[in-house]
Amino acid sequence: MAGTRTASRTAKSSANKQALAPATGHELAQTQDKFQRALMEGDLAVLDDILDSSKEGRKTLFGVYAHAYRGRLVDVLTSNYEHTAALIGDDEMARLGRAYVDAHPSRNANARYFGDQWPAFLVGQFTGVTGRAVSQLAELERALNDVFDAPDAIALVLGDLAALTPEDWPGVEFSALASNQRLNLDTNASSLWRALNSGETPPAAASLDEPERLIVFRHEGSGHFREMSYEEAMMWDQMVKGLNFGGLCEMVAMQGGEDGAAARAAGYLQGWIAAGMLSGPE
Repeated sequence: MAGTRTASRTAKSSANKQALAPATGHELAQTQDKFQRALMEGDLAVLDDILDSSKEGRKTLFGVYAHAYRGRLVDVLTSNYEHTAALIGDDEMARLGRAYVDAHPSRNANARYFGDQWPAFLVGQFTGVTGRAVSQLAELERALNDVFDAPDAIALVLGDLAALTPEDWPGVEFSALASNQRLNLDTNASSLWRALNSGETPPAAASLDEPERLIVFRHEGSGHFREMSYEEAMMWDQMVKGLNFGGLCEMVAMQGGEDGAAARAAGYLQGWIAAGMLSGPE
């Protein structure tokens, strides 16, 4: 789902030994650093270390490497945001990808995180609701990538609660694992994702009358997402802020009525535990 090639290593390895003046040890490392700065920051001091060929000057030779490096970063974006790329098309993805490379040079050694600003970047690239929908589709893809790559952790299971007494429950606090993300989308981005993921023609971008509340999580080694009701999303958001179970039950009662509030809260909790989304209790 996510690439692991390092951007800095890609830049350094692009320095063809035949195109550079002979260097060894420390000098070679300096040349590689200058080459990287030229690719990522536009500092062309490295041209002094590049040899002209019999057919091409050093600026042209460097331009070949620079073009290939930018193309590789666009490939990283396309791989990590494959549904977004499919929605906007190859030509537009290439054009916008190059613009993104120019606006957001890679600053992280791991190219996996090069596209973190891609969803926000897309908002201003299209008019009206289309820009929001494309951006939110990318946001959903980024969340799926992030939960997939999140560090492993021991998830709470129902058996861990067996030792709790009725008196314990009001004060118990639960925590969400890092492999979970909550999104609020005001467009049909999730419908776009589902259609593209199934190989179907996606619907037109559209605004929603009410925001869609999604939970993105990892289950059995894969990223998933589903919609939450307003009440469930509210309980999740407050749990993440540290509210204990007694307080969560009170909020559920205020939202949906006191009748069955504890049972509803327990039902949400049981579902989260079954999906391996929680740690605790504390």
